[in-house]
Amino acid sequence: MSLKLRGQTSLELMFLFMVIVGGVLLVAKIYYPSDTGVSITYQLKSAAQDACTFLNEGVVVNDTVHAPLDRVIELNNYSSLNCAVSGVSVNTTSTSINAVVYITYSSRLNATLVSGAVRDYLVARLSRVNGFALRNGVLYFRGYLVSLGVVVK
Repeated sequence: MSLKLRGQTSLELMFLFMVIVGGVLLVAKIYYPSDTGVSITYQLKSAAQDACTFLNEGVVVNDTVHAPLDRVIELNNYSSLNCAVSGVSVNTTSTSINAVVYITYSSRLNATLVSGAVRDYLVARLSRVNGFALRNGVLYFRGYLVSLGVVVK
């Protein structure tokens, strides 16, 4: 077999390989962004766990993102709330995402105060994550309106 034919065969194999890989990437790209429920569930759970970790540490940090949680820590005398994320529920419609984060804690503080602080923190934190946007005080994820609730027990 001559060197010229071997080179042609190599080019044909490379071309065939590129077509196959390109097809796989195209199909994967079609399905990947359409799963907004999984993406927002992951981001919400991660941010909620960060909020609980912060509340359990009992240390105040003076920045805009943690400001709602700082007030809770101060009212709890800089003690741990024993906060934990017990679940995240996400329902997606054609125009909006309804999400609820469930949190448990043990403290004398009012549940409404804690849930409001955690919700404000989640909005501030998520607005800095790629894919989320905060417009006129309303949170959006990839163009979907996000209705966010926090249930504290």
